[in-house]
Amino acid sequence: KRFRCRGIVRSIAILYQAGIISKPKYEFTTPRRIFEKRFRCIQQFKQPPSLTFDDFQKGTDFSSVPAKELIKASSECFKDCRKVLEQIMQSIEANNSKFSLITKEEALSLTKVCIANSLFLLKMSQYIESDELDCRKVSFHFEIHKQFCSININ
Repeated sequence: KRFRCRGIVRSIAILYQAGIISKPKYEFTTPRRIFEKRFRCIQQFKQPPSLTFDDFQKGTDFSSVPAKELIKASSECFKDCRKVLEQIMQSIEANNSKFSLITKEEALSLTKVCIANSLFLLKMSQYIESDELDCRKVSFHFEIHKQFCSININ
């Protein structure tokens, strides 16, 4: 999950950098308040120390990272995720799938998400190189998997 989430976060950062999507503007709240409310239940545990909003912001601020490097880093995340999923698939096939933590169908859908997002990054890389980002539209799809989006650019 970590590789997949990192890849998606970095892919969204690429879209912000390219100006294809913009960060939401909240009328009645702030990103800090949303973060605090979302993770309030975790804060009751003292160990390990929970992530602060400032640390979260530093860890997700990719504004100083060039788009090409961000695309490469995101691609690596999806590639690593596919490797892990291949190992899981081999384990499922070698053992009785009844005792697996993940079903074969789940592993296949997660692999499809990684492949779809890798294709998105390839298209994004081509659009950035040819400077054809002006009229592009992006969409987020949850048909392949309910929790993890696949990103498409037209």
